[in-house]
Amino acid sequence: MSGFAAFLPGAPSILDLLDDSGYNMSAVLTSKSTFAGKRQLLNHADNIGIYDRSYMEQRPNAAENEGNWGYRDKFLYQEAKNIIIEQSRQNAPFFTLVQTVDTHNPP
Repeated sequence: MSGFAAFLPGAPSILDLLDDSGYNMSAVLTSKSTFAGKRQLLNHADNIGIYDRSYMEQRPNAAENEGNWGYRDKFLYQEAKNIIIEQSRQNAPFFTLVQTVDTHNPP
């Protein structure tokens, strides 16, 4: 995906619909948002906060929660909860995408 400037240019996505409807949006990821075209997809929305690996590495206890594909889900859920609580305090509807990675490794 790194060779493309946009993800399906001109095609509407759920992010476009939520953005047009006034939703505050965020994406909480424990890996790099540039991996596998995620940033291109997320950039469909004009109003989205992206909390990815660079955000997670700055959080307390990040080092002991790092896994093979990103940070552990338990750590991710706590950080996502904090972001959701902050979004709920705003006077607008919101949408939060949370991407887990703990089950990525084969058994």
